[in-house]
Amino acid sequence: MFSRISHPLDKDEQELLREVLGKLHPDHFQQFPSELQKNNEQLKVLNKYVDELQTMGAPKPVKLDFSLIEGGQIKPVHVDLSRGGDLYPLFLAFGLIEPTSKAGKDLKKGDAGFWNSLKLEFERHFDKQGFRL
Repeated sequence: MFSRISHPLDKDEQELLREVLGKLHPDHFQQFPSELQKNNEQLKVLNKYVDELQTMGAPKPVKLDFSLIEGGQIKPVHVDLSRGGDLYPLFLAFGLIEPTSKAGKDLKKGDAGFWNSLKLEFERHFDKQGFRL
């Protein structure tokens, strides 16, 4: 039998997840009830994925379809989260990080340097908004 190692979210992942939730906050969708309902349903699926990631370490793969409001327009956001428990595609789809092209396009969570690259992108994102870590 395989043992599964849980994956508690680190500080960077928690902050990026909060950013995603902020972009999907119900207050942004008061004039768009169908998108609000869809996002709420998709958030339940995301929450289950994150819970499984933190407790079992290997959540079931999910495909998520959110709606985001940008410039007053509804924009679809599609995310495929794999069994490996990697939240990188979620953060990338919401524009919170950029592809780690400097360190290599195909970095995976377990590769050396991946989280360092993610941290650098996270710091750049907040620095652009005038926050200092």
